[in-house]
Amino acid sequence: MRRILSKIYLLTGVALAGCLLASSGAAEAAQQDSAVKQPLPACHEAKAGGPEQVVRALYRAYPARDEKKILLDGSKQVLLGYFDEKPASLLVQIKECEKKTGDDCGPGYNLMYDSNTGEISDLRICAMDGGRNTVMVQFRDAGRPKFVEYKLTHTGGGWRIADILYAKTPGDPYSDSMVKLLTYLLSSEDSR
Repeated sequence: MRRILSKIYLLTGVALAGCLLASSGAAEAAQQDSAVKQPLPACHEAKAGGPEQVVRALYRAYPARDEKKILLDGSKQVLLGYFDEKPASLLVQIKECEKKTGDDCGPGYNLMYDSNTGEISDLRICAMDGGRNTVMVQFRDAGRPKFVEYKLTHTGGGWRIADILYAKTPGDPYSDSMVKLLTYLLSSEDSR
């Protein structure tokens, strides 16, 4: 009799655990579906010819769908057409580090999208926020709404990108800025 009761308790426990897992999986799937259905935030799309043009040109030159053409492939001269001196130099140093070591010295994802999915759609370049000199770029990453901001600076050669700003990852002091991240990665590589 005890064996039968033990088996019944065991089977009941397994069935309950299965139900709990199924319901949590359904809740997680529903949460993912709702994230995919969320609209992108309001955006006054940038007009041609404004300071946003440098960001638009960068996205035309390095489209997400072309995995062979990435930001780190640009020469310093080419990068200076989009970036000011500091980020252009950091990108070139990452490329040189990779040639020298044969290792991946960069972050391992696409810096323009803060992503490695390659599933980018609905790209929009918003008008510049003049008070902050930033241009927001909105898109969907694997269906989820996402954005990055480009901090611009006005140079003798026109508007250039001083940094790419990302949503901060808790506990990671380098996650909110391309310049901070690349500086950290290069300093880590030097200390090896």
